[in-house]
Amino acid sequence: MSTRTSSRSIALAAAPARQAALRRRMALSALAGALLCVAGWLAAPRAEAAEPAVLAAVAARATLPLAEAIAGVEKSAAGRLLEVELEDERTDAQGAPLYEMTLATPQGQREDLMVSAATGQVVSRKADGALKRKEADRMKAATLAMPQAVRTALERQGGRAVKAELDSHFGTVVYEVEILTPQGTLAEVKVHAGNGQIVSVASK
Repeated sequence: MSTRTSSRSIALAAAPARQAALRRRMALSALAGALLCVAGWLAAPRAEAAEPAVLAAVAARATLPLAEAIAGVEKSAAGRLLEVELEDERTDAQGAPLYEMTLATPQGQREDLMVSAATGQVVSRKADGALKRKEADRMKAATLAMPQAVRTALERQGGRAVKAELDSHFGTVVYEVEILTPQGTLAEVKVHAGNGQIVSVASK
């Protein structure tokens, strides 16, 4: 009787230790799983912006300047552009680079356009849903046309414009213009979308 009682007491005393060890093993397993997830995320390929050297090679083949391409599309497509960017991978049928554009139509819709950076011809066009409220509000505030904003940015920072976007900067509606400089670097010039003044100039 006393032997069985003693064994039971020892087992009961050892139970908390076993539970603590089990909890430690479970915690270590969870930590190892989390570390594996992080490692997998770090190793996974992610889309990144094109390097300046890549953009320079593409821009050299884009014979139609960004401002002219924007003006041509806005005139022929009956709308206003929200964003324009020189595409660094796709080309038209003749091998010329493309400008990827987001157009806001008079009907309040968004359209994605691909435009030849050689001829200005729209090579593809597809619907992209309704215009967002913030986009409509920015358009109302933007009395300066996008082509003029690009030209203003280039007057401040020489080079080749490769991207322009209507955006907001600390509550102020601006055009963000990315320029490939003669030194082979990228600069971003923010132009006030109302009065055309330079808001900021920074390296990318």
